[in-house]
Amino acid sequence: MPEHRPTSIKQFSFKYATIMFVVIFVVALLHYLAYGHHIRDLRAEEHARTLQHAAHDIERRLGFYQTLADKMASQTSVIDLLQFPDSEKIQQWANTMQRLMPESIGFMLFDTNGNVLGIKSELRLSEQCLRDVDRQLNNQPTGLPPVHYRIKELEHYDIVSPVLLDNEKIGLLFVSFSLQIIQDLLNEFVVDNHRYRLTTAGGYDVAKSGQLESNNTVRVFSQGIENSDWSLELAVIDTDNRGLLTSVLVSGLLTFTLISLVLYFSMKRISRVVIADFENLSHIMKNIREGEFDPDKVRNVSLKEARDVLGFIKNTALELNSYQQKLKHEGSTDELTGLANRRVLNAEIERYIINSRQHNNKYLVILDLDYFKQINDCYGHDVGDHVLNLLSSILIKHSRPEDVCTRSGGDEFILLLDNYTLDQVNAWYKRISNDMLREILHYNAENGLDIKFGVSAGVTLIRGDDNKSTVLKRADEGLYTVKAQGRGSIEFI
Repeated sequence: MPEHRPTSIKQFSFKYATIMFVVIFVVALLHYLAYGHHIRDLRAEEHARTLQHAAHDIERRLGFYQTLADKMASQTSVIDLLQFPDSEKIQQWANTMQRLMPESIGFMLFDTNGNVLGIKSELRLSEQCLRDVDRQLNNQPTGLPPVHYRIKELEHYDIVSPVLLDNEKIGLLFVSFSLQIIQDLLNEFVVDNHRYRLTTAGGYDVAKSGQLESNNTVRVFSQGIENSDWSLELAVIDTDNRGLLTSVLVSGLLTFTLISLVLYFSMKRISRVVIADFENLSHIMKNIREGEFDPDKVRNVSLKEARDVLGFIKNTALELNSYQQKLKHEGSTDELTGLANRRVLNAEIERYIINSRQHNNKYLVILDLDYFKQINDCYGHDVGDHVLNLLSSILIKHSRPEDVCTRSGGDEFILLLDNYTLDQVNAWYKRISNDMLREILHYNAENGLDIKFGVSAGVTLIRGDDNKSTVLKRADEGLYTVKAQGRGSIEFI
């Protein structure tokens, strides 16, 4: 049996000082990574606020023109023109209104049969305008507001307000505004490395402004325009923070190095105390062996106190480790549903893209509940939370262990399905929809409620040449298609 060579206290001190330095280095590195994520989140919040401000200004501009049209429609002079139509007087009125509002393209009056009042040859009315008026008179859906772009020089959107007499509709006031108004408004928000894009529900670009360098990473944010079917998108260059983060890392390492040096020399001092205690014990044992032990001459030792301190440190370390594990768990899961959160999703998407280069049978699904806002508004957030937890349980029930189920936010869930065929994805969706319908009917019956909703999903196949943005964008387009076609189904893109 090999002889065990004892280690001196000085060697122990050097060994554990080295371990502490490595741990401190790892802590500094984690701090570096965490600070990077924090900066990214702060910038994302700033971009979201910028987008919200721009969207709010567009909302105000549309609302201003709608309010103006409503006020005009309530004027006695307009009511008189509709009651006693005179083409020349109506045309004179339209010309006067356009001079008072030069940003408009035209003012028109229609009777309840959809007939244009005025000198039609002098009004710049497109066939699209006439069709939209006819749809509105027949209570058929149109764009909100409708955009007409077939004639490049006369691209515009329309504002329509009913003219009422004794609460009965006697006609329509129709005003057209150039899209250049919106373009000029959007231009006011542009700064370097920002690009705005305002689109209709059909995907037509109402206005675009700003440019981005193509060789940079781009982050995209979007927000709907209230009281319209327009959507505003903000694309920004993801700023490189490596210089700042490197400075943070270096300063952290320097600080932690100084701390480790202080700890090392402190340990040397402690080692001298421990050595003194051992020398004292050795002297006591020698005195016992030689029969010269005198209790009154025994010097006090500190080994018991050191043992207590070490026990305390051990307990504290266990508590810190438990707390760190708890933070790690909370940082990767959704608080309400217990599903994985967006941080886990981002990492898993990258892994799925890499794996799809060998096995091209992986899908990304964006899924949400139709009319979920109405559930919260009508029955309260407790019921809404119950519905979300119900859907989460069903998703876990019908997904495989290797699949990834995440809650992106609100009522939106994003899932990664591994080794599925198109038929299997369809069957998976039907099982989820049927289970949700069955469970919610049971919940309604137990609680005397009448909750109604559907489950809409957009699905895309993950390709090896994809990145996170392209995969999410395709699935999101599928979801938008479902919403536009009536909701409660699945669409593959």
